Amino acid sequence: MEEIWRGVKVEGALSLEEYFVLVNSLLVPLGEGHTFVHPPISTRHLPFKLTWVSDGLGVSLSSWEGVRPGAQVLSLGGREPQSLLGSLKSFLPHDNAYFLRHRGAKYLSTQFFFQALGLKEEKEGVPLKISWEKDEKLYTVTWQDKPLEEKLPAFSYEISPERSLGFFTLNLCQNTPEYRLEVDRFFLEVKEEGIRYIALDLRRNEGGDSNVVDAFLKYLPPEEIRDYRAETRYAPQVRLQRGDGAEIAISLARLFSRLYKGKRRTPRPPSPDLIFRGQLYVLIGPATFSAGVWVATMLRDNGLCRLIGEPTGGTPSFIGDVLTFPLPHSRLIYTVAHKKFTRPAAELDPAEALYPDIHVPTTIAHLREGRDPQKEKLLDIIR
Repeated sequence: MEEIWRGVKVEGALSLEEYFVLVNSLLVPLGEGHTFVHPPISTRHLPFKLTWVSDGLGVSLSSWEGVRPGAQVLSLGGREPQSLLGSLKSFLPHDNAYFLRHRGAKYLSTQFFFQALGLKEEKEGVPLKISWEKDEKLYTVTWQDKPLEEKLPAFSYEISPERSLGFFTLNLCQNTPEYRLEVDRFFLEVKEEGIRYIALDLRRNEGGDSNVVDAFLKYLPPEEIRDYRAETRYAPQVRLQRGDGAEIAISLARLFSRLYKGKRRTPRPPSPDLIFRGQLYVLIGPATFSAGVWVATMLRDNGLCRLIGEPTGGTPSFIGDVLTFPLPHSRLIYTVAHKKFTRPAAELDPAEALYPDIHVPTTIAHLREGRDPQKEKLLDIIR
């Protein structure tokens, strides 16, 4: 970092956007997406959601009548998607190319990012060229004050007795009593209905508390599993944000890891009859990050599931557990990761992503037709 900093030359005052680009460009060489400066929340937004899929940049959600979900973006602010991606790569911290496209698409819909990238803005709005099948159109889109929000529950499930399928969606890793109770209810229904297949959907899970995996491990056959290992850089800032007990917890975790050689016991259900002995599938994708990848990796590295979907946005072994700081003058929020997590199957490192056993990409046509190709593939497999 010191060598990178020595190569920086700043002349005169920087705008907030220029400062944001400069600082994040210094963090990109770290090669991980947890440590970065976040864009301001108080920015304006485009009235649609962008998503990078296998064959281009598309619109996945829209509140503007001019653009429907499934439209393909040919240019935005006077730049083609590949050119935009090249600029994002130089100053947007990321674990891999998959998360770069996911995070980049999310931020491209904000006015702050437009200005940071130096994209073209007209008095009336933003120039946008789209394609709907073979029909190309050029629009001028106006900014809106509030982001287009897609409200998703942290967790939910559905049971389909006719397909013998239990489908549990985990969009956020929050190890709350409510979540654990929901998993208990799910497996109780799985038992009562004689369900043979279970799917855990992590495609929109960008992380949180990795301990959520225990609620699932509780109902799977192994009583002992290979576990993640952690190395911690303990700095004064850790004590300030996590308390004096953090150092003790770290020391105990290291001792436990040495004694049990990277393995640990799993929690058990109230009755052995509730153990699920069918086939578990886990759905993953570019938005699967941090603790979301942890859950998928724990299950896959222990041979407990098959993966369906696309490569994850996070690496199976990663730097995580962030500390949060407000920068004193810009007031932008900066996060820095201080723990190195090594996957259970460390012999598989280095790995750029957690790759699916069954690769099922999403395309512009899927967005246009409102289809879910990964779930379609799952249903085809268990048919």
